[in-house]
Amino acid sequence: MKRFVLDSVTSVTYRLKDPELIREFLLRLGTMLSAKNCTSLLVSEIGDAAEGYSSSGVAEAITDGVIVTGNLERRGDLLRTLQVVKMRGTSHSRAKYVLDLTTEGVLLVPLLKGGSVSGGA
Repeated sequence: MKRFVLDSVTSVTYRLKDPELIREFLLRLGTMLSAKNCTSLLVSEIGDAAEGYSSSGVAEAITDGVIVTGNLERRGDLLRTLQVVKMRGTSHSRAKYVLDLTTEGVLLVPLLKGGSVSGGA
């Protein structure tokens, strides 16, 4: 299986001001990669007050999945977070998780609504 990572879509499409041109570029890129049986990961930057999940607002509409990572401050600690917003063709949790990179690998711990982390992490 082949893999392709574009980090970031925001940088590559910076000069394309028309969302329709961005959509066309991403559709062509996706079609080409899919024809080569290639799994692709497209990284997009969003601001804190973003209304969509990509800077252009079109990428999330044509992708199979959207995973949002971020930072959250709780009691003086800065926590990395991960949330699967969209994953076409499968049921999944939409809960937000604390993402911890450890020497053993990636650890995901559910973030409780009150802001604390379950499991004592």
